[in-house]
Amino acid sequence: LVDRALDCYTDAIKLYDRLGDLECKESVASAIAHVYADMRDHTMSAAWFDYELELLPREPADGERRAAVQASRERQMRLGHVSSSLLAAARGRVAAALAAH
Repeated sequence: LVDRALDCYTDAIKLYDRLGDLECKESVASAIAHVYADMRDHTMSAAWFDYELELLPREPADGERRAAVQASRERQMRLGHVSSSLLAAARGRVAAALAAH
């Protein structure tokens, strides 16, 4: 059931990508990261926060938001003792989820 729900989220990201709606993509990525955090899957949560960071603009006005997302990613990595290699592997799973279908 959870996997199907997460598939719906990734489908939403793909739809927003086709529509060119970056803000909605960021929002959905954040939601996925929080779902994984709630499930105590700190590695996948960190990976989705990392993906969200990629989507965020690098404008000075967005600095506070970027810092908050980065802090969330770091917190998940700390809670789950997630190494950079584990994060990289999880990022691969994120990319695979976004490429599926």
